[in-house]
Amino acid sequence: MKGERESMQGQEAKTVMDVLRSRCVRWQLLALAIPCAGVQFCGNNALYFYAFDIFREAGVAEDKMHYLSIGIGATEFVTILLCSLVIERAGRKKLMGYGYLLMGVTMSILIITLSIKDLYSWIPYVNISLIFTVMCIYGLGPSGVSMALPADLFLQAWRPSAYVCSGTINWVGLFLIGMLFPYIVEGIGQFCFLIFVAYCIFSSLFMLYFVPETKGKSMIEIAEDFKKLNFKNRHTEKENYILQTQF
Repeated sequence: MKGERESMQGQEAKTVMDVLRSRCVRWQLLALAIPCAGVQFCGNNALYFYAFDIFREAGVAEDKMHYLSIGIGATEFVTILLCSLVIERAGRKKLMGYGYLLMGVTMSILIITLSIKDLYSWIPYVNISLIFTVMCIYGLGPSGVSMALPADLFLQAWRPSAYVCSGTINWVGLFLIGMLFPYIVEGIGQFCFLIFVAYCIFSSLFMLYFVPETKGKSMIEIAEDFKKLNFKNRHTEKENYILQTQF
């Protein structure tokens, strides 16, 4: 932190346009945008849409459904708190990468069980357990980690604008899900989750194979790791990422 403070002395805060245009934070922006969009496109909010139908099919009384809804919200809240306790030990990259992967696998199973829900009386209960499983994974991985990404990926001068980008991506994603998801469900039913499975797998591969691990590293070390990606195979003079004086 001291090294970061010294390197940033005299530097002005960067604007959102600086973040979008500058080559020296291009990979940081990708490493922020794809997981933050995944918070909405991982299917978490879509599961809330399906939850009441699944509860009803399992025989849960109408006046008892709100207890399960509270349980889902409480599960997500508790797992996010747990994420804050293990994030330094496990590492952001693994929590988010494997989190998206497990969410994709679990929702793939959910697609199958939703398709055969009328064959066996116990299938709806399996669907309920799968919903809670997805919520647990979501809270322990993607949701909890995404909140810390701007602070982990960007030096101080870039951080405020990075949070603006993160928030914008999150709310635009929520708007798109809210506007389009009902029509998608009406058209293809439970197979709408294939869209979210695909995005989860894509986000997982991106995080695991293309994003440097930040665990146990200082901001200067993280900046150097991203500098190698931002200027990979470029033979002209590199921008000075640490001082952030050139564009």
